[in-house]
Amino acid sequence: MCAERSKSNCPAGRFGLTCERQCNCINGGSCFVHSGGCPSGCAPGYTGEDCGTECKAGYYGIQCGRRCIVNCAGSNNACNRVDGRCDEGCNIGYTGYKCDQICPTGKYGLQCNGRCSVHCAGLNNTCDHVDGKCDEGCDKGYIGGMCEQSKMS
Repeated sequence: MCAERSKSNCPAGRFGLTCERQCNCINGGSCFVHSGGCPSGCAPGYTGEDCGTECKAGYYGIQCGRRCIVNCAGSNNACNRVDGRCDEGCNIGYTGYKCDQICPTGKYGLQCNGRCSVHCAGLNNTCDHVDGKCDEGCDKGYIGGMCEQSKMS
């Protein structure tokens, strides 16, 4: 390993005939100057013999071995290839760093910005985390999926 590194004058973190390529080794480790291979393994988000292949859409982490959660917005549920966070945000009804949590009780919709109607029946006025329809029906005197209409109207 050491002999291969000493054949070139590439600065740390570079490899190739003219040192034109960047190493993608775990924790910023050194790579072999001719092949780009990483004795310590590839950095998260990269794979391949020379650690030069980015994870394909839908995968992330060390050796691209983890699948992105299905609640990431965008095409192919794409997430950040390094840490799995949802770069394009969450699908409607989900929140959190990796979009792995449903909206908290009493909230719904995109970025969980909607509030369940105060006229939803039940102790906590709960509603569906995606569309806001009341889980337990409406309080007496109210109608509609989101219990927004008074029967008196």
